[in-house]
Parts: sequence; structure tokens; C-alpha cells
Amino acid sequence: MSTVITCGYLNVIQKMADDIWNDPMKNNDLIADVVSAKAVLENQSVNFSEILGSKTKTLKVEWLTKCDVSTSSCSSDCDITGDDADPSCKDYDVDCLQESSFKVPMRAYRDRTIEMQQALAFNKLIHMAALDKYIAQYILTGIVAAAGTNLYTGGQGTVVGTTTYIAPAYWDDGIWAYFDQVRRLNKFRNPYLISGNNLYQLIFNRPLEAGNANGVGNFRKMNTLRVYQDPENVETIAPGQSLLLHKTAVAFLNKAWNPLNAANAVNRAGQYWEWSEESLNLPGVFYDITMKETCEGDEFYQAVKIKLHGLLAVNPYPCDEDNTGILVFECGTGPEQ
Repeated sequence: MSTVITCGYLNVIQKMADDIWNDPMKNNDLIADVVSAKAVLENQSVNFSEILGSKTKTLKVEWLTKCDVSTSSCSSDCDITGDDADPSCKDYDVDCLQESSFKVPMRAYRDRTIEMQQALAFNKLIHMAALDKYIAQYILTGIVAAAGTNLYTGGQGTVVGTTTYIAPAYWDDGIWAYFDQVRRLNKFRNPYLISGNNLYQLIFNRPLEAGNANGVGNFRKMNTLRVYQDPENVETIAPGQSLLLHKTAVAFLNKAWNPLNAANAVNRAGQYWEWSEESLNLPGVFYDITMKETCEGDEFYQAVKIKLHGLLAVNPYPCDEDNTGILVFECGTGPEQ
């Protein structure tokens, strides 16, 4: 098969990558544990400018804000005063967060049964998966750093700064009622929880016990709160913690500049090809890809660099500076003395 880089050649690599991804025997190492990132992407609620093909590195985010609304004594219907909601807007400069690259030697594949295009396809997928994993941990790190103060100081929790400690004995079926009180007193209208090990076995067991009289009630309690279980990342970034988020508290903003898909790749300077691809693990996230032919040490290579541009936007204009829409709960009795 020809190794001359053309749009058709790149499209063949893309087709091979699709085949690898869709093959359950081959894609095991390509499926990334990225539940935390999926949780934020599914729940974020902001409007922002196009994420593909813009000449600018800036994303404009818009939302409505209205704080300190008051009431007054009744007056004549002829006199109506008041203000509209503020159309808040903020521009974000989207920079490169992370990159991953690889090189495939051309001559080495003369003696191999595997085609060079197959190696390029596999490498591309596994390096994109590594960037997907990075996004999940990057998002979690930002969430923890932006935690606010829990306004509910009663119940099972002990509030210390921006962390609410809950003793191990209380991580049981009664915790859903506590979280509901937290939600109400912090004005989280549509919250979701990202958790690692704290609730893992509880959430695993209750659906399986829902068919018996003793288990159905506990299963219904559990369903009063959306929970995303991500022990792989939570226990790495925030061990022993669970994160309660208001639906609009955070958003992951991502941008790519190149044409979408390898078939539309653009040739640069004779030996570079550029295009963008959507993440297979995180739909809605796009990567910029550059491919280059190079020669090093008496070997020719096709080298690929994959770049992630984006940022985590955290509730930039809250009405209450202490209420960021993010609360951190930790399994324990309090900070070590």
C-alpha cells in the first residue's frame, strides 16, 4: 500500500481506526475511564462560540445573572419599574492544555505483517485515549480547587472550611436525605454527585436488591440524586471525597482550529497535514492533529502530534462568592490534628 500522504491515505487510516474502535476484541485499551469528564459535559449549561474552525483563540461565554431581587409594597399599575437580568459575558483565551505525540518508522514495516497504516491508526487512538484521561483528571482538579462553603452545618456533616466531613458510619442509606438537605439549603436546584469509593458498594448493591420488600425503598432513596461513579480518577485526584455540583457550576470549554476529519486534512508547507478529530470517549471534545514526514538516523518516519486546547470555566459570576455551586464531602471525622 502506498505511503504517500494524501487525503485518501489519511482517510484509510481513519477507517482502520474506526474498525479498531468498533472491535470489542481490540478496543479494550482504548476505552478510557473518564466518567468525571462525561458528567461535566452532560450537565454544563452555557452558550459559547463555535468550537471548530475559528481564527481566534477566544471563546465567548454568555449567561444571565440577577442577584438581590427584592419586593415592595403594592403601588399603582401605571408605575412599573425594575431591571432586566444582566446578560453576563466573559471571554476566555483557550490555550493548549496538553499534547501527545508518536512516530512510526516507515522502513521497519517492510518486514512486518502489520501494515504501517494500522500502526498509525492504533497509535492515534491510544494517544487520544491518554488525552481523554488527562481531561477527566484536569476537570476533577479544577472542581476541587473551586469548592465553596457548605451552608448546611447540621446533620451528619462537619463543615471545616470548604470540606464537609462525614464519618464512615454515615455513608449508608440515610445519606441521601442528608444530601437532599444540603441541596436545599445551598440552593442547588439540579445537582449531581461525582464519587469514587465512598458510595461504590452501596450503589452497586441497591439496584440488585430492589426486587425485594426490604430493598425497594433504599433503591428509591438512591435515585433522588444523580451519581456518577468514577473511582479510577476521584481516588487519584481527591481520595476519599465525593463532589456535589450544581448543574451550571462548571463547564469544560474546548476548541479546535483544523478542518474536521482526516479526509478534509489541509496540507501545510509540503510535508505537514492538519485536521481535527472528535474524541471517541468524550463526544463533543475535539483534538487538533498534525502529521509530518521526517527523516532521522537513516530512517523515515510519519510523526503525529495531537493537541488539546481548552479550559475549565468555573461559575465566574456567582451571586454569592462563597457559594460556587461546588461542595466537597470527605469520608472521615475531620482534619488530622
